[in-house]
Amino acid sequence: MSSLKSGFRFSPFSHLYIEEKALEYPITREITSRFLNSNKVLIGDYREVFTRPRQNFNLQKKAVKLILAVKKGEFLFEAPELCHDFGFSNFYYTSPVLNCPYNCSYCFLKGMYPSSNIVIFVNIEDYLEEIEKLWREKKNLYIACSYETDLLAMERIVPYSRRFIDFCRGKKDLIIELRTKSANIDTIKDVLPAENAVLSWTISTPFIAETYEKNAPGIEKRVMAMKKAQELGFRVRLCFDPLIYYKGFEDEFSKLLEYVFNYIDKSWVMDAGIGVFRIPKDYLKNIRSCGIYDEIFYFYYEEGKKVFSVEKSIKEKMVDFAVRELSKFLPQEKIFYL
Repeated sequence: MSSLKSGFRFSPFSHLYIEEKALEYPITREITSRFLNSNKVLIGDYREVFTRPRQNFNLQKKAVKLILAVKKGEFLFEAPELCHDFGFSNFYYTSPVLNCPYNCSYCFLKGMYPSSNIVIFVNIEDYLEEIEKLWREKKNLYIACSYETDLLAMERIVPYSRRFIDFCRGKKDLIIELRTKSANIDTIKDVLPAENAVLSWTISTPFIAETYEKNAPGIEKRVMAMKKAQELGFRVRLCFDPLIYYKGFEDEFSKLLEYVFNYIDKSWVMDAGIGVFRIPKDYLKNIRSCGIYDEIFYFYYEEGKKVFSVEKSIKEKMVDFAVRELSKFLPQEKIFYL
């Protein structure tokens, strides 16, 4: 490893690790110009930092480092069954950024990655080229771009949300979804909305947000961001996922819906997703074996073929109630649940 010259003002990242191959990409220069006070370290491969042994995910969250790399190999993956497909037969996801700036207690990334440092793949054009190829081959294509990060929350660091929105505009039978908890809507207020770009907000009850969604904006800020997104002309999706049961859940959920639909225009809601807490079996085992002690990972869960989830009776109770309450505001055909 060799150091690069640095200087500037306050930066949230003490270190930027940069693959040598990444230096030739314009987005690398754009990102590094924002963090001139960070220590820059050249590396050969991002995995030297990201996948090194004996890392502690939660401890690293206190001082996250940024890694700039060039993606190689596959760019698109078929989405797993535990994700909402919203009625699309060709449902894929892509990950131009690994890890999220927030630190939600229930996040599956804690069992997926050995590190909480954030990786940005700077060869965004290669991602768009692969999506274009798949779209021309399959049509009726749904691409989730923000399942393993929060691109809108990262927009001031790397402007990928606008790249995906601009890319999908005018492409019939292609839907791009940007899932977020961010209130960062002003970062794309100058972007022309696209009919087939969906901004999808995770909306939680106050108890879930305050207890489990560390560092994420509060529900009021998320709802105001959705309202502004609609005013700018974007279609939005509501995601009540994960639902976590606690005493008083039903009352809080009903009040949450009243609050949300008091501010947003339901005619501009594309659809809504409902899901209970669930996690791939391997991820939960990784979390429990590597010393991550968020209490939610140590509750009792029923073991399915590929996932752990809340027991069936509780799941059915929560989902049935959520669907029934949401049906007061949206037609049944716009409500999807797992």
